[in-house]
This record gives sequence, C-alpha cells and structure tokens, in this order.
Amino acid sequence: MNNVRNPVRTLKIAGPLGLGICAALYLLENVAYFSAATKTEIENTGVTVAALFFGNVFGSAAERALAVFIALR
Repeated sequence: MNNVRNPVRTLKIAGPLGLGICAALYLLENVAYFSAATKTEIENTGVTVAALFFGNVFGSAAERALAVFIALR
C-alpha cells in the first residue's frame, strides 16, 4: 500500500465498484440461464443449470466438456 497515493480513497471507490460489477455479472448470468432454458427444463433435468445452458447454446459436446471441467474441480 505504500505505492498508492491515497489508499483510503482508492479502497472507498474500488470496493463498492468491484462489488457492483460482480453483482451485475451475476444477474446477467442468471438472465442468460433463463433465456436459454425454460423453468421446467431446469427443474426436470438431472444436470447443472450451467451444463443445460451450454447444451442448449453450444451443443452436446460443450455440455460434456463442461461436465468434465466440473468433475476436475
């Protein structure tokens, strides 16, 4: 923090700004999920919502790839 000229002012700006950006991206992610799949599809399938989204938007290969990445986590 020694290199920052006014750290209190910087953190007062950067904190809420970062939180707001994360909240906006989270809301846009949920809008994308519900625009790609219906509520009944989300409720009745046995896969994660992200996998359902990838399957509907990018195809079944992307859905399987996402399942592999989730399994690796």
